[in-house]
Amino acid sequence: MNMEDTHPGITELFENGSISIRRTKKSFSRIPIDLTLEQTINKDAASSSSGVAAITNSPSARTKWNKSHHIRMTIVSHLYNYLGLNRKQDASRETHSHRIKKDTTLLHKIIDFIKSCRNPFTGNDRQLVNISSGKVASHATQQFLLTTREKGESMRTKFIQRCTSDPSAFPQPIPRQKLVTFSSEGVKVKKKGPDNKILQTRMERDLMGRLLAIAVEKKIDMNTVLSYPLTPIPLCFSHLDGTINTTPKSTLLNSLEKRNISSDPSKVDVKIIDGFFLLHLFVDLPTTFGKIARYILNKLCGTNCKRVDLVFDQIVTPSIKDIERDRRSDGDRDVPFIITGPNQLRPNDFLKALRNDNFKIEFIKFLVDSFDDDSLCNIIGDKTVRVTEGSSCYVFIATDGRVLKEIDERLCSTHEEADSKMIAHLTSIPSPANVVLRTSDTDVFIVALGNIHKIKSGVNVFIELGLASKNTIRFVDLTSLSKRLGPKLCKSLPGFHALTGCDYTPSFAYKGKMRPLSMLEKNGDAQTAFGKLGSMEMLSEATIKSIEKFVCEMYGTKGAESVNESRFALFMKVYSPKGKHPMASVKGIDGSLLPPCDVTPPTLHSMASEAEKDTQDSENEADSDLESYSDEDTDSDDSSCNEN
Repeated sequence: MNMEDTHPGITELFENGSISIRRTKKSFSRIPIDLTLEQTINKDAASSSSGVAAITNSPSARTKWNKSHHIRMTIVSHLYNYLGLNRKQDASRETHSHRIKKDTTLLHKIIDFIKSCRNPFTGNDRQLVNISSGKVASHATQQFLLTTREKGESMRTKFIQRCTSDPSAFPQPIPRQKLVTFSSEGVKVKKKGPDNKILQTRMERDLMGRLLAIAVEKKIDMNTVLSYPLTPIPLCFSHLDGTINTTPKSTLLNSLEKRNISSDPSKVDVKIIDGFFLLHLFVDLPTTFGKIARYILNKLCGTNCKRVDLVFDQIVTPSIKDIERDRRSDGDRDVPFIITGPNQLRPNDFLKALRNDNFKIEFIKFLVDSFDDDSLCNIIGDKTVRVTEGSSCYVFIATDGRVLKEIDERLCSTHEEADSKMIAHLTSIPSPANVVLRTSDTDVFIVALGNIHKIKSGVNVFIELGLASKNTIRFVDLTSLSKRLGPKLCKSLPGFHALTGCDYTPSFAYKGKMRPLSMLEKNGDAQTAFGKLGSMEMLSEATIKSIEKFVCEMYGTKGAESVNESRFALFMKVYSPKGKHPMASVKGIDGSLLPPCDVTPPTLHSMASEAEKDTQDSENEADSDLESYSDEDTDSDDSSCNEN
């Protein structure tokens, strides 16, 4: 109220915008009034040194405090000045070498951050990137967003022309335009028929009626018919919609795990971790990619072992695992993704982003680059960290306050799956050592048992399974289990696992893994044959026949030498006439109950040529017989001709 009397002209200055305070003689050191109050008056009057003993909610006490506030501030400030405790301005502080170095570093960080935020097209100038998520727009989205102004001008011009020619068109509704934006990508569309019901892919299983009609009409042997696929896709390997049959792989792991009493390792020297399995364990990840990298490194180096190997899949395309990855994803596996720097925000649904192949490639590359940071020395400590990226394997070691990054040539490989890469890392570990494989995948369990004979003597291998959130963490001693199963059976397990169904291959309908496993343990020839899978590019005929006989035994036809014989035997066993109505058994035949046919039968073309040749020979033979017939033997000759 008395401001104009005590400070003449200050009202005009405030009206002109002078609402900051300069606390020094520098012209650029102005700060807001509220900040000045916090740093001077309020700080001096409300600090513990000025006599503040407690806080109260009494209205009278608050009123007294406010009224005497400026008096206390004046006394305290005068006392500081009288005692010489006020800090004088030092204009030379910013010229010190350490201050210049610090300011320069901060300046470069600010410049890099501004560039990463301003330019979402870094490294890829022809693509449109969502700044918040780093997701690259599809071609349709990019065309729509970049041509929005032109489309709007075109629609505006057409609207004006239409209203000019027809004034009654002005109040009419404007047609809604279909938007193609980032939010519309990956949306599932359900196709509906005329009855408003969702359409499904359909295929008939029961083809035996038509098959028998053709066999009777054309006089074709059913044994020959069953040697060919009867449906567009093998029903013993796939469902009606074309997706492959799957079987729970964990049943095989649980069965083998129960055969050995395992205990936790006394100590762990090396830990080999499935990278993408580890990423799926994290629930509350930090918000930026830089903090995520530091968080992961803290988790890796928090273990009580000297060496940690983080092994990732190598993402290649096309891949034999595309079917499985398509099944797990929402159809956006191939959408490009760019990580511009450590300050970029991660996707809200991080686990969903891990289904994108391009995101996985970018994230692994960013992770490897982020670990090469001297500020992480204290986290790495005396440990050795190995991380695979593509076909390369990088080693990180902290020494003398620096992080050294090198390539381990021994562990560089072109393996696509982390499952086999982990075993390659396992075989490189010198003896003696206790090694733990951290995963929940049955494939790693089986591949490790199949290659246990390649591990150096004195290296004890354990596999850590389960989840801490479900209280199912446990260790399985693979070294002890392999001795109990025997080397021959262990070596055959990877081939057996692939044949009976894994991520790459379909399973046999209704067969599972437990009954085939019990058959494998009793069949030495099958163990030898499965053990040879993967040891050579071209399999011998004897190996193929042994595995084919094993498949026939799976379907209960032990005497059959080939799957074609097994198919015909099963068909006749189930659908042969057993009563007065011979066609009754054929009514509901299910093609998925039959084993697959041989993939290399004689071609239809060669069979047709042979049939044509046989027919021509028969006709020639009939003509020669007719010429030798006498007139008195016409009746018998005709019957012979018909038989020929």
